[in-house]
Amino acid sequence: TLTTAIAAGGAILATIVASRALVSVKAGQKKQESKDYIVEEEEDYVKLSYDPLESHDLNEMTVHESCGAIATFVGTTRNSFQGKSVVDLEYYAYTKLALKQLQLICKGMRKKWDVKRVVILHRLGTCPVREASVMIAASSPHRKDALEAVHWAIDELKKTVPIWKKERYEDGSSWKQNASYVPQDLYNGAGKESKD
Repeated sequence: TLTTAIAAGGAILATIVASRALVSVKAGQKKQESKDYIVEEEEDYVKLSYDPLESHDLNEMTVHESCGAIATFVGTTRNSFQGKSVVDLEYYAYTKLALKQLQLICKGMRKKWDVKRVVILHRLGTCPVREASVMIAASSPHRKDALEAVHWAIDELKKTVPIWKKERYEDGSSWKQNASYVPQDLYNGAGKESKD
């Protein structure tokens, strides 16, 4: 495990963790190297992972003593798309920019709603049917802020984060782009904070 702390003036701004491991695979498949990309900043936690996403840790990561609500969204791989049988999805990302964009989503949630902790997890690599591909959670003093923030966050993620998927069917495969994806947002908004 490699851990890098980025510091300015003695204060840690973020921690990025990258770990490598071999994951178990089905007979006949190649072994896939596993690597997690994690950024923790204040009360925000974002992660891109080749390993299955675990929901049992989500509440523990998000809960805060000042909050009475945790809202979560979990997106899973479904078994069909437009009449075709889906075997699995493969997710690819421009990881450096994806992490930055996910951090901007966390900041956007805080700017618009009273949320305390925010967690966004996204799967990379192969994601079989029924497994989670994305998880978003936010805690807030009252449920309305958490629910609205999480709803907004998944829409923003699909619109702005450079993560692409390949759907594999029983009879072939196809690259998919989110219908709401807006590439110019990556170049105009990533790394820039809004003044309003």
